[in-house]
Amino acid sequence: MVSTTVEIELWEDEAGASPVAEFIALLPVEHQEWIAKRNDFLERLTWPELHLSKYYEKIQGTAHSLWELKYSGSRAHVYRAICFRWKHQLVTLEIFAGSGSSGNVLRHVPVAAARAENWKVRNP
Repeated sequence: MVSTTVEIELWEDEAGASPVAEFIALLPVEHQEWIAKRNDFLERLTWPELHLSKYYEKIQGTAHSLWELKYSGSRAHVYRAICFRWKHQLVTLEIFAGSGSSGNVLRHVPVAAARAENWKVRNP
């Protein structure tokens, strides 16, 4: 079985708006470029490589099958994305600044879960 590489897709609503893209666009250019470079690196990984990496972790404490994508660098470059795997894509549902500790990730799960369900309905 040939393992395909990861393809990162940003969630969009029915009108084509992407809160994730909008969040990134409001960041300093240096941070935007850093996130883009990290995504380029992640998209060169195969799915098994991503699962073994330090950048991808299952979110515990929720009934939803959501994953945390870690954008960790210097203290100024710390972001987390909540994603789910849909077919051959890793769909980024939500992104925020800071680490995932102290329940930070779980605060974003309701929005991410609703977006995941919306994505599944619109992309069968």
